[in-house]
Parts: sequence; structure tokens; C-alpha cells
Amino acid sequence: MVGIGILSAAGTILEARYDADYAREFIYQSPYMYILLSLLCVCLFNVIIDRYPWKPHHLGFILSHIGIIVLCLGSLMTRLYGVDGSISFDIGQTNRFVSLRNRELAVFASFADSPPILVKSQPVDFLLHPPSKEPIVWDVGHKKLTVQAYDNWAVQDETVVASKNPQSGPAVRVQLKNNFVNLAQWINRPTSDPYDVFDLGPARVVLASATAKYQYKGGNEIVLRELPHEDPVNPVLRYEIYSRLAGNKRTSAGQLHIADVVPTGWMGIQLRLLRYLPKAEQRVIYLKKNHPNGVTTSAVQVDFGGDSHWIGLNSTVQFFDKNVAYYVTYRNALLDLGFNMTLDKFTVGHYQGTDRAKSYRSQVNVAGYGKAKIYMNHPLKYKGYTFYQASFQQNNQGQPTTSILSVNRDPGRWLKYLGSFLIVLGTIVMFWFKRYRMKIFGKRDDEEAA
Repeated sequence: MVGIGILSAAGTILEARYDADYAREFIYQSPYMYILLSLLCVCLFNVIIDRYPWKPHHLGFILSHIGIIVLCLGSLMTRLYGVDGSISFDIGQTNRFVSLRNRELAVFASFADSPPILVKSQPVDFLLHPPSKEPIVWDVGHKKLTVQAYDNWAVQDETVVASKNPQSGPAVRVQLKNNFVNLAQWINRPTSDPYDVFDLGPARVVLASATAKYQYKGGNEIVLRELPHEDPVNPVLRYEIYSRLAGNKRTSAGQLHIADVVPTGWMGIQLRLLRYLPKAEQRVIYLKKNHPNGVTTSAVQVDFGGDSHWIGLNSTVQFFDKNVAYYVTYRNALLDLGFNMTLDKFTVGHYQGTDRAKSYRSQVNVAGYGKAKIYMNHPLKYKGYTFYQASFQQNNQGQPTTSILSVNRDPGRWLKYLGSFLIVLGTIVMFWFKRYRMKIFGKRDDEEAA
């Protein structure tokens, strides 16, 4: 009992400092907790046997102890065979997959225009078994896929890096700076577009191909053009600067090398070319954090034949191997319900005079069941699953777009109910027998005194 109390206190502290998943993995569902609960059940069984031969006043004691054992067995059954997840869909969308807490790593392959097919998947628990200690290496196509690192809490960020993909377009990183302004920004032009326009506030910056026919649109603008023949040692661009104060005319032009500084003529702002990449792509990176917050997520770093990428939870990265495209995803495991659910309608009620949600309900159409409404304290039960209205998402205009249902299947529920009933019944019986015995012994004392 002392050990269980210490573990429970430690779990409460970890959950408050980190999150519920962290406490669950290291405390509540750890081998130490299961060992202590097993020893507790053994002790409870032994003290029941120790009372043998049982007498009528032992009934409450036996019932309450059996109730605790049955409660633990019900919890174990829920842990092993239960389902606790969520399902989400937009209005009018159909879904049949429940997102579980467990996580998996999966690889899909796409050939030409065919839909992706699953190549390999594996359940993973990087929190307890990080890739630094238990590496994952798969043979995918003609290359090896390796899981290199894992961060349990990370914040997503984006950067631009050089690319070997022939389909990638160029990118430049420019800086606009004076005594009051200091802006630096990557501009990445897709190969399918002749130019890309980015508004930096003081001016628009345009990255155009050497042959692009770009029409100046007025205002302060910088046009950067790639030259037909690139110099890999000393890359150079051609620049054109247009000014609103000069009557929307071009004020200067010339060539721009890396680290060159060119005055723009606008409030003392200077243009500097920080970097130029002939082939570039946007790369998502994750910055490690020591504690969770509202924007953190777990992420893994995978390497495919020397090409390394970070993948956040429930996101995908694409790799190429000859004529095959591979999609690697790190996601919550999915459970097929075996039937489709369609969200027909979703309504939200608000507190009077506010935008705060008071109630919300989903009207769903379930294959084999029909239409049903799910809202607070009114779940849907079907084929062993219970669907509760959990939350929703809305767009920038405050209109609800997505309904999120909590999905539960608890085969150990009846055992937990039975165990709780036996504990309460046993406690009542113990108090009744105590009062009964006090009356009996009280009468005997009175008779002896008489």
C-alpha cells in the first residue's frame, strides 16, 4: 500500500510537470505499478484465506476484499483489450478509422499515378524505447530507411535547404535593413511558376526566371532574375529596383553577388543577398523543448539513403527512389471500426451575448444503424463501441467545420462495476454486523451485571 501510494504521488507530480502520456508510460502503466497491484491482490487473497473457517461477521470483510480484486482484474482487462481513441470528420465527410493513443511508423509506395500502397509498418514507443538505444533500420526499395533521433516535445519550424531533386526550384534569402527595419526572408520559386512574389512590408520582392515576362505593378519593388548560365562558384543574380517616390519607375539595375549590398533609395533601406540556391526545397524542422506546451508535438528524424528529414506526429515526408515515391509517416495507430460513419450536421449553441460554446452536437449517419444525434450526456452505443461528443474545430470565421468524437470500448467495465458494488456492499455489511454485535454483547453485559 505504501509503494502504491508513492508511485501514485510520483505519477501526479510527473503529470503536472509534463503531461498525462509521460506519467502513464513511466508510472501508471509501468511494470512497477503492475507488480505492486499484483502483490496487493495476493495479500488480499491471503488475508481472506487466513480468516478461514469463516464466520457470519466475516462476510463484509470478504466481500470488500473480493471487490478490490475484481476491480483490479477489470482494470487489467480494459488495459489489454479496451479501446480508447477518437474519430474526427468534417461536415459531410465519412470516416471509419479510430485514432488510438498507440503510435506506429509506416511506409507507403506510389508507382506512377497509382494510389499509395502500404510497404511496411511497425508499432513504436519511442518514449520508452528511443532509437538511440534501439535503432530501427528498414530496407525500402534500393535504400535503407533509418530512424535517427526522437524528441518527445518539439516545436515545428521551417527552413530552406539545398535539394538534389531535379523538380525543385531556386531560392534566395534576402535582407532589407536600415536603422529601423531589419527583415530577412527566404523566397522559394517553384519550377512550375515563372516567378514568385513575396511582400516584405517595405517592398515586394520578386524572384523570376531568366526568361519570365514579369509586369511591374507599381510601388516599391525589387525584381531578382536568375541568369541563363549559373556560376556554381560565384552565383550571381540580376536585380531591378523600382520606386514609388520616383513615379513608379526603375531607379537602378545591375548584378548582385552573395553578400553584396545595394541601396534601394527608400528611407535608407539597403538590399543584401544573403544566399542563393539554384535547387532548393522547404524543409520542416523541429526544435526540441524540455517541457510540453500548447504547440509541442513528438517528432522523429528519419534518413533515406542519406536524405534526412524530421517528421512530426501525424505528418508525412516524401522520398524518391528511381521511379518510385515513398511516403514515410509517423502517426497514431488506426483501428478500423468495420462500419462507416458520416457527419451530416454539426450545431453549436452559445451562451447568450457571447461566442463561447454552451453545447454542441453531431448528427451522424452510421452504416447498419441509421441516423443518430450525439451530444453531452447522450452518447451513441453501437457494436460494442460508445461514441461521446468530445470537441470540435472551427474556421477563422468562427464556423464549426470538424466534429471530434471520443470512442471507447471497455470489456472490463462490468467487472469494475461489480468490484465497486462488492466494495460498497461489503462496507455496509461490516458496519451492520458491527452494530449487530454491539447490541448482542451489550445485552450479555447487562445480563451478567443483573
